[in-house]
Amino acid sequence: MVNKMPIDKGYEKAAKYYDLFDDKQNIEFFVDFAKQYNSILDIGAGTGRIAIPIAQTGVNVVCIEPSKAMRDMFKEKLEDLPHLKDKIIIIEAEAKEFHLPQCYPAAILSGCFDHFLTPKERYQAMNNIYHHLKTKGRIIFDVFLGLMKEKSWVSAGVKEKEGKTIKRLIKTEGMKNNILQVTLLYQVYQNDIKITEDIQHSQAAITTFEEIIDLLSQIGFTITNKWGNYQCTPFVEGDKLLILEAEKD
Repeated sequence: MVNKMPIDKGYEKAAKYYDLFDDKQNIEFFVDFAKQYNSILDIGAGTGRIAIPIAQTGVNVVCIEPSKAMRDMFKEKLEDLPHLKDKIIIIEAEAKEFHLPQCYPAAILSGCFDHFLTPKERYQAMNNIYHHLKTKGRIIFDVFLGLMKEKSWVSAGVKEKEGKTIKRLIKTEGMKNNILQVTLLYQVYQNDIKITEDIQHSQAAITTFEEIIDLLSQIGFTITNKWGNYQCTPFVEGDKLLILEAEKD
C-alpha cells in the first residue's frame, strides 16, 4: 500500500502524447449527443479531442480544462481551424470551481470523473455542473469502473509518429481512501535507440456504481440512461465501463 508519492497536477508531461494514445471509440457517441443542442459544456475538455468535432457540427462548446499543457495543445489545434474561433471557448478552471454567467442545456465529461478523488470533490464538481445546467438540462459522462485496479508495469500501447516509436507503460498502486497512484511512462525510440522518456504521475479514484448513483440522486439528477459501452448497450453488473445520462430535476 502506497502512502505518499509525488503528483503532477493535470497532464503536464503527458499532454503531447494524449491524442496519440487516446483511441477510445467515443467521439461519435458524444457528438451525436451534443448536436441536439445549440451550446454545450465540455468538462475536462483536454486537448479538444471531442470538443472540436462537436464544434464542427455547428454547436457552441464551452470547455473547462485545468491543465495548462492540455489547453496549450488544444489552442495549437485551433490555430489550424480558424473557422471554429467563434464556436469554442476554453476556460482555465477545475470542474468544482468554474463559474459562468449563464446556464446550458447539456454537459459532457469524458475520462475525468475518475479524477475527482474524494466524495467531497465529486459532490462539489457534479453539483457545480448541475447548477450550470438549465432545468431539464442533461449530462452524459463515463466512468471506468473495471479499469481502476492495482497492477504492476504493463504495456499500454505502442505508436509510430514522425519516424519515432513511442511506447507507453502504466503502473497503478493503491493508496488510502480508495485512491490509486497512476504512473505513465512514455519511452521514445528512433532506430531502436531510446532517445527520451517522460513520466507522468497522477491519481484516480475507485468508485462504485452504487456510490455514483447515490451522488447523482443527492444533487438532484434523475438518471435517464445507463450504458456499458459507446454503442449504447444497456449497462449490466460486471461491465468495466459505465456511461450515465442524467437530467436536472
